[in-house]
Amino acid sequence: MNIIYLFRSQEQKLYSVERVFHSIIPQIAKGADVEEQYMPRYRARPDSILENLKFAKRLNGDVIHITGDVYYAALSTPSDKTIVTVLDLVSLENSSGLKRAIIKLLWYKWPLKKCKYITCISEKTKQELLGVFPNLANKTFVVECPVSEEYDFSPKNFNNQHPVILQIGTKDNKNLIRLVEALDGIDCELRIVGKLKDEQIQALEQHSVEYTNVYHITDAEMVEQYRNCDMLAFVSTYEGFGVPIIEAQATGRPVITSNIEPMVSVAGEGAVLVNPLDVSDIRRGILRIINDKKLREGIVNAGKQNALRFSTEAIANKYYTLYEKVIQSEGSKV
Repeated sequence: MNIIYLFRSQEQKLYSVERVFHSIIPQIAKGADVEEQYMPRYRARPDSILENLKFAKRLNGDVIHITGDVYYAALSTPSDKTIVTVLDLVSLENSSGLKRAIIKLLWYKWPLKKCKYITCISEKTKQELLGVFPNLANKTFVVECPVSEEYDFSPKNFNNQHPVILQIGTKDNKNLIRLVEALDGIDCELRIVGKLKDEQIQALEQHSVEYTNVYHITDAEMVEQYRNCDMLAFVSTYEGFGVPIIEAQATGRPVITSNIEPMVSVAGEGAVLVNPLDVSDIRRGILRIINDKKLREGIVNAGKQNALRFSTEAIANKYYTLYEKVIQSEGSKV
C-alpha cells in the first residue's frame, strides 16, 4: 500500500496540520509506504490554484490523502483514491458574497463530492459540514487529532507566585485580547506562541501584562514551551478540534479552556471550563487554577488519562482502517 500525504505549501510557515499528520505517519509507515508531498504555491489566486492542481494531478499512489486547507486538490486526483480531511469551516463562515460562493464551490462542494471519503477532526466539524452539505453524510467519518509521543508527562512544581501561562496562537478566534484583559493585575508571565498583531501588543501594554513572544518555532521547541509553562490558557471562541488541550494534558499541565464544543469533548474532565466571551469568567478560572492546589492536581491527573484517547497509535489505526477500505473498494472493481 502506498499512501501519499498532500500538504499545503511550506511557504506559508504554518505547522498545525503538519504536526498532526507527522505524529501519526511513523505508525502508518509500519504497514505502508508513505510519501509526503507539498503544494508548490500557497496564495489563493487563480494562477497559484492552477499550478497546485497541475501538481496534484501528477501524484500517483494507492491512496492520496489531502490533509487539509487545500481541499480543492481533490479536483485533480483520482476520486476513488482520494481522502480529504476537513479541519473546520472557518474560511466559509468568515466570508460573504462572491468570495463565499467561490470558497463554497471550489474548496468544499466540488472536491468533497468528488473524493472517496471525508474525515473531520471532531464531531462538531462533521455536524457543521453536514449542515451545509447533508448529501455527504454516507462518506464522512470522524478521526480526531492525535497527541504526539513527543509530549510525555513531565511533572513541574507549579509557581503560584508568578506562573507562566502559555497561549498558543494569535488569530482572532484564539481570543488573546480577552485573555489579556482577564490577566490585568495578575502577577504572571504570558508566554505567547504566534506572531502578534499591533492591537494585541497595544492590549498587552495597556493592561500591563508581562509577556514573552515566539513564533516560527520547531516541533521540539514547541514541546519545550509546554514543559516550561505552569498552565495552558486556551479560551478560543472557535476551533475545529483544539490540539493544544491534549498536548498540555499529556505534558502534565493544568488547562483552562472554553465551555463550548469541541473543546468540552476534547478536554474531558481535565480542564477548567469558562465562557470565552466573558472576561470576568476567564479571570475566575485562571485564579482558581493558581490558588487551588487540589484542583490543579485533579485536572492534571484527569488530563493525563484523557490524553490517552488521542494516542498516535489509536488515531493512526482509524486512518489505516479507512485506507484499507479504499484499497478494498479498488480491488472489487478488478
